[in-house]
Amino acid sequence: MYVQDQIELWSENSELLNVYMFTHAIWELQFKSEAFSDVTLMIIAIILVSCYSYFVLGSFSPVHFRSLSAMVGIGCILLSTATGYAVALAVGQKYAIFHAILPFMILGVGVDDIFVIVNSIDMTPQHLSADERFKLGLGHAGPSITITSITGALAFFLGSITALPALRSFCIFAGTCVLMLYLSMLTIFTPFLVSDLRRMHSKKGDCCGLCCCKVDSAICCRGKFLTQR
Repeated sequence: MYVQDQIELWSENSELLNVYMFTHAIWELQFKSEAFSDVTLMIIAIILVSCYSYFVLGSFSPVHFRSLSAMVGIGCILLSTATGYAVALAVGQKYAIFHAILPFMILGVGVDDIFVIVNSIDMTPQHLSADERFKLGLGHAGPSITITSITGALAFFLGSITALPALRSFCIFAGTCVLMLYLSMLTIFTPFLVSDLRRMHSKKGDCCGLCCCKVDSAICCRGKFLTQR
């Protein structure tokens, strides 16, 4: 308080001199106020991306809706983000305020991976079996996802050699999250996608025919926009 009083006193008594105080605590408080002022927009953005994946991942038909695949994919993104944070903290890295942007970055990368995998499988010949279509589709999507994930993680880890502690911590957090996302896509999302593709080939409804995913349910707009394929 003494320093603040002296600054105000000097500023009031001099017409030629303006004194300002800047500390790390003031910068952190200002950053928090700016970040939390947009928290509503951030939540809306996450909801919109999740809804977009939920409705666009498959076609509007009882068999090809793929709501469970979308939910599993979003769950993999959240799980990989939490795992990446846990691993980075376990190796002694410190959390900073601007690390809060990482979940949104991982969300964008993860949704992109999901659509690349699903679209590659959808472009395979329909007369093939579910396992053959999955093998052929993943053969096209796998290398691109692998290259982008490895190069992205490598770029972040190379950035961690910087002398700035906050930037070094951010790069390690980001690189770890990208690797965890890649592993979760390979070990969780793609195995589930195989079972979902087998369901589609057997002409079974999404969610195993539960009431929330039936043709005449409210979530499917009472069947007004559903297609036959």
